[in-house]
Amino acid sequence: MKDMGRHTDAEPLFRRALAIYQKAAGPDHPAVATLLNNLGQVYKVEGRAADAEPLIKRSLAIREKALGPDHPDVARSLNNLAELDERVGRPAEAEPLYPRALTIRQRALGSDHPDVATSQNNLASFFQGQKRTGNALPLVQQTIAGGRAAVAHSTSGVVRCAGAATGLDREGVG
Repeated sequence: MKDMGRHTDAEPLFRRALAIYQKAAGPDHPAVATLLNNLGQVYKVEGRAADAEPLIKRSLAIREKALGPDHPDVARSLNNLAELDERVGRPAEAEPLYPRALTIRQRALGSDHPDVATSQNNLASFFQGQKRTGNALPLVQQTIAGGRAAVAHSTSGVVRCAGAATGLDREGVG
């Protein structure tokens, strides 16, 4: 579902699945949170931030209540909300969410997990986007030194992260 057409195709499927899960498992079930998060991501990619935000926030609230504040799924919702805040020009709201997601993932998954590398990458990209290369560079160095660069979501993502930290990549990581 990387291209816009496939995201558009996904929306009715996520809506249908969401209705089914809400009815079968209840509105506060973690599976409902996952579907809310996914539908929010579709809207975010489509540029529909106003539609995405309440879904991602509800996903976060359900996950925190059902799974506890230190669960890796909470980190996923935090990261997605931070990315949305960043996209719509609210860096002050995004900034505390990225480090919280990183801390949760480090504690829950261990520092060598690919999701930790992703969170480090996201935070480094955020800092670079804010022209704070001094904050971004240590995160990139930690990822590379820990050997996690190869296990990030994609090699190009790590390259973009390294490029962002050095000022070579102006777009950051999506």
